[in-house]
Amino acid sequence: MDKLVVLELEGDLHAQGFRATLEMQLEGSIHPIKIKGHLPPAPDLATCIQCHWQENYRSLVSPWRLEAKKIIHKGAINKRIAACQESAVQLRDRMRAWLDAETFRGIDRRLREEFHRDEAMRFLIRTEERQLHKLPWQEWDFFDRYPKAEVALSGFEFERPQKSQPTILKDKVRILAILGNSKGIDIETDRQKLAALPNAEIEFLVEPERSSLNDRLWEQPWHILFFAGHSETKGEAGHIYLNQTDSLSLSELKYGLKKAIAQGLQLAIFNSCDGLGLAHELGQLHIPQMIVMREPVPDKVAQEFLNYFLTAFANGDSLYLAVRQARERLQGLEHQFPCASWLPIICQNPLEVPPKWHSLHHQTQEPRQKRSPNAAATLPLAEVTRTLPPQNLSSSLLVGRYRIIQPLGSGGFGQTFLAEDLHLPGNPQCVVKKFKPQLTDLATLQKAQKLFDREAEVLQKLGNHDQIPRLLAHFEDNQNFYLVEEWIPGNTLDLELQDPLPESQVVALLQDILHILEFVHQHNVIHRDIKPANIIRRESDGKLVLIDFGAVKQVGQTADLENATVIGSAGYMAPEQRAGNPIFASDIYAVGMLGIRALMGRTLSSLPSGIYGELLWQNQVKVTRKLAQVLDQMVCLDAKQRYQTAQAALQALSPTKLTSLPAPTSLPSLPRRRWYTLILASMAVTGLVMGMRWLRILEFLELQAYDRLMQMRSPELIDERILVVEVTTEDIAQHQYPLEDTTLAQLFKKLEQYQPRAIGLDMHRYQPRGKGRQDFISRFAENPNLVTVCASAVSDSNYYPPPELISQKLTEQLGFSELVIDTFNDKKHSMRSDLAVGESPEDPSRTVRRQLLSYDPSLALSPSTCSTPYSLSFQLAFRFLNQEGIQPLTVNQNQEWQFGTVAFHKLPSRFGGYQHLDGQSSQIAINYRANQPGQWVTLKQVLSGQLDKNLVKDRVVLIGYTAPVARDNFETPYGQMPGIWIHAHMVSQMLSAVLDRRPLIWVLPQWEDFQWGDTLWVFVWSLVGGLLAWRLRSRLYLVLAGGAAILVLHQICLITLTHGGWMPLIPSALALCGTGSILLIYQGNPQLRENR
Repeated sequence: MDKLVVLELEGDLHAQGFRATLEMQLEGSIHPIKIKGHLPPAPDLATCIQCHWQENYRSLVSPWRLEAKKIIHKGAINKRIAACQESAVQLRDRMRAWLDAETFRGIDRRLREEFHRDEAMRFLIRTEERQLHKLPWQEWDFFDRYPKAEVALSGFEFERPQKSQPTILKDKVRILAILGNSKGIDIETDRQKLAALPNAEIEFLVEPERSSLNDRLWEQPWHILFFAGHSETKGEAGHIYLNQTDSLSLSELKYGLKKAIAQGLQLAIFNSCDGLGLAHELGQLHIPQMIVMREPVPDKVAQEFLNYFLTAFANGDSLYLAVRQARERLQGLEHQFPCASWLPIICQNPLEVPPKWHSLHHQTQEPRQKRSPNAAATLPLAEVTRTLPPQNLSSSLLVGRYRIIQPLGSGGFGQTFLAEDLHLPGNPQCVVKKFKPQLTDLATLQKAQKLFDREAEVLQKLGNHDQIPRLLAHFEDNQNFYLVEEWIPGNTLDLELQDPLPESQVVALLQDILHILEFVHQHNVIHRDIKPANIIRRESDGKLVLIDFGAVKQVGQTADLENATVIGSAGYMAPEQRAGNPIFASDIYAVGMLGIRALMGRTLSSLPSGIYGELLWQNQVKVTRKLAQVLDQMVCLDAKQRYQTAQAALQALSPTKLTSLPAPTSLPSLPRRRWYTLILASMAVTGLVMGMRWLRILEFLELQAYDRLMQMRSPELIDERILVVEVTTEDIAQHQYPLEDTTLAQLFKKLEQYQPRAIGLDMHRYQPRGKGRQDFISRFAENPNLVTVCASAVSDSNYYPPPELISQKLTEQLGFSELVIDTFNDKKHSMRSDLAVGESPEDPSRTVRRQLLSYDPSLALSPSTCSTPYSLSFQLAFRFLNQEGIQPLTVNQNQEWQFGTVAFHKLPSRFGGYQHLDGQSSQIAINYRANQPGQWVTLKQVLSGQLDKNLVKDRVVLIGYTAPVARDNFETPYGQMPGIWIHAHMVSQMLSAVLDRRPLIWVLPQWEDFQWGDTLWVFVWSLVGGLLAWRLRSRLYLVLAGGAAILVLHQICLITLTHGGWMPLIPSALALCGTGSILLIYQGNPQLRENR
């Protein structure tokens, strides 16, 4: 039987991450091992999933199975294939990085330690998060290590389907094959593959009516349901297209499908597109297992998968191994169909055991004749072998009394099942163990029966102990031996030993186990397999229960069956036990190894060994000298030097013995240990905080803190180089909205007579407005320093540039008007960058903190007539500085704009609190002035002549609306601000940086995207928090000192921002509080200090 591993993930991908629980069934263990961990939130992984499947993969295929011969335009297709392959690599790498999280490594490490590379494994991902269903789990490097493991999906809610009495009497696999709407695809190939299957009886329904399909599901039992054709997922529901006109969801076949499942339907195969919705609906009906395609599937891929899978499955491979082989063979098509091997996925009911092909066509047998218990002795060997029942006992009834509920474990010696006793009131649960001897001859079988009976007698005696399961029954049925034992609800010690236990708890644990072992040895029984998985902490009273006494032993071919079989688990077997000669001291060795495991909180496989093979463990953990001596004697390789009895080991662990020697004196001095703890705690907290920052968890808080600090800066002088002409509500009332062309032409003439250096019009003038269009356009031809705007990020033609400027080749007098905004996504809890040209009534909280100087129009998402590469602010600043005689005005070797000696460094992908910028475009952070960047007048004042010419001469003049009707307001760190004033801030920032040496916004040093300067700064404040916790014993003083430290930190960040420096305020405050809190808890808990 394949090993079953279940990884349960409960949570979400965006905010809280996932609580991870791993359940795995190990050889020889009745109870599954449970290990807990955590996977962090990964909103960027969710973005990768969306980008890959929705944007890149679906751009290659239509919503249906797609014929390869219909793909044309090879150049465009090749680009899309390359983009899809690239996003697939990004998704795979991001998923692997997510699964390599520190909080998940305990699960990952335990998985790789417990299983052999050649073991067959069913790996179930149990989660309700739909996005995780789209992850390529098979690309986890864990599956590279285990070639016989395959992944499947499962939900949290499942139950065993109600099944009627089997009615399939034919020695064939019965398949109902539905060939649905085949428009545009070739399903004849699927039909041929199905028809060629051995030992199969297939009924084809070609483009059936809904009623005929429903009738076939009700009237006849089926093993396999197959569908080929068109399907899709609408919302959360899956739909299949039966013919050219009819489609239906599986919920519309609910009762027919439930009837088919009750009559023995084992497997549904949907060789069609977008099958996760189908799987969800069928899963609600508790079908045993399904195979679906995650996404739209090309016709060629669907055909080849079916061929590969059916060939492997019919030839005897398990369902999971057949799917893995078929899926991996699809890789040969991925040069043409990217991610073909990612599409097939199994969806599994965890309570069902996947069938094999031969078990399907031998599923129902005629009732066997009853035989006496000793009848096997008179049968020839061939007859004995033939009458053995199938290995899968799920849903079977043994001797008319014990109904099997589900398998618990399987190993080389036997199988273990959870069952219920139908003869007792309440049908109490019990454990049924089936012994599987390796048959060689009838004498061996008879010897096995005698040994089995003797083992049962011993267990009957041992069951009188309160901490050993009681033997309820033992019997032989059809040459198979069975034991029935008491079911012990609880968790195995594996769960407790994931973390180190205090020394006092380890001693208590050893004493408890040795008391049980003393009783076992008094009955001349050697357990031979003491390990954490065979010790249960009983739920009812918290006592330890020792289980699994090897009642199912492998029978060898030698005469002495007792000595021929080596039973035990690696890491817990003494040398003499591995040689096949176990003694009582062998169990003492296993208990000692368990004690070392409890002290260390991890498995012992990674520990080094001495030259004689002894375990070198004492330097890996802090332990008192006496306990270390006791454990060393328990695990001594020489059996004669070990404690020979459990009683002797108990005496050595008594309180008087353990305290008879002084505690070790090799511990470091107190100050040195404190510094070591302080530095370690500070490094851990710093890593945690910076990890949260890297995952964008702190991004919103940091930007809010940045805005608050920006508002608290001291006012600056008005920039005398800037004049803003506001079009106010009063101006609109007089001249209407939008302003007519003749009004603007008149405004230009008024301003030009006072000789400004540049005029910027922040109004979109694609369409003529009223009279004076020719006069308006002529002003641009006559004045090269007159600049207007257009927008390339919108499709509305009103934002296009005036077509007359295009025809007259005056594009150098255009600047794009888009502003870079930060929008907080409440669902994803992350910031998003967009370009905007106006206020959004749906989202008034968009904030402008960055300035885009220029971009490459060839990289635009769609072609636009607004092809200028420069922003309005860039155009105006360039003209002013050019007339000022500043040189150079060019792009330097780092591909960054340089005006004179000042380089405008483009923002990297991680800058201060920002953690997800594009890192490519010429963006800089806006160093706003605390007040308005320039003087202002109204349109009315200019047109009426109420304007001082000194306000215009040699200045940059910007013209724009401030009236609310223009809907041109944006959020800034200083509150809402009209777009024309934001452009003024941008122009002022560039001029002041070049001419006044006013700083641009800067951050601490970093190497590419690694913010090592910020990390070091956060580490320093983490140390400060730890030092305060060490020095101040009073919690009141600590709170006051911590508040004072945060206030100092705040003031340092404020003063630094006044000079343009953006310091990590939020991460530093979190690190200070986090380290201080951890060390405060550490100091107040003596038990933690003892463990440390």
